[in-house]
Amino acid sequence: RRLERALSADPPSCPAAVHIYDADAMTRVLAADFDVKRAAGHGAMDPAGQVTADAAAFAALIGSCGGRGFGDVSPNGGRHGYVLWAAPLPYGEMRRVALALSRRYPSLDPSPMLGREHGIIRPPGSRHRGTGGFQALSTPLRQAQRCTAQPNGPGVWQRLCEALREELEAV
Repeated sequence: RRLERALSADPPSCPAAVHIYDADAMTRVLAADFDVKRAAGHGAMDPAGQVTADAAAFAALIGSCGGRGFGDVSPNGGRHGYVLWAAPLPYGEMRRVALALSRRYPSLDPSPMLGREHGIIRPPGSRHRGTGGFQALSTPLRQAQRCTAQPNGPGVWQRLCEALREELEAV
């Protein structure tokens, strides 16, 4: 937090990330971080392909629950999926769901959602640390704007938890 800066209209000149949880350990975003190195570490023959497949399956899961989200892709092939919520959700619930999702999707790194005070994610448009490129929005801009204007309600959260029942029990 010592490097924290206020948001501005101009993109930062160096890699940047945003905090997931507020000071009360609440969040309005489920950030799914699909990582190429994690996919390789889990034995994927095509790590970038595993990331793409996992991110698509995650988006389909959210859609099957009646929800919507948007995503981005990094220059190294990693992907993020973002699901926004109308009401804030507590750290403990979000942590369990992130761990459950990581059981389902081999390339999903739950760590951004596990850091109550230090959980961060690089949003679309931010500079990528390893390549110097940028996180590119992979969802059409209008769809991403609809997601931010109309976040998901409690019914989507309930159906997501029901869909993840087996993984949540294992957590």
